[in-house]
Amino acid sequence: MNEYLKAVFISWMIISLFFGIIVFVSFFPRTYATTCHPLVSKGNFHTQEAPACFFCGMTQAFFEISDFNFKIAIQSNRFSIALYLFFLFNFIVLCFIGIKKLLSI
Repeated sequence: MNEYLKAVFISWMIISLFFGIIVFVSFFPRTYATTCHPLVSKGNFHTQEAPACFFCGMTQAFFEISDFNFKIAIQSNRFSIALYLFFLFNFIVLCFIGIKKLLSI
């Protein structure tokens, strides 16, 4: 059971690091961040006849949240602020746990 908990903890750390990178990239200029991956900038996942998915408008909303434009972020995707705060909280907890682990070595 102890090995299982270690595996879950390591997986959570990797996922939280990824969340932190997503939040961090949203502070870069939009032209740089959206050209990093062509699918993000062109929105190739969504077509006109398909219904909007949960993540439609999330990239734009994350940029707006980083610029403190919360009203535009909610218009882009109404769940964006909650997801952004979840990502940020996970990353902050990861940082505190990481510092605690480093100090205990």
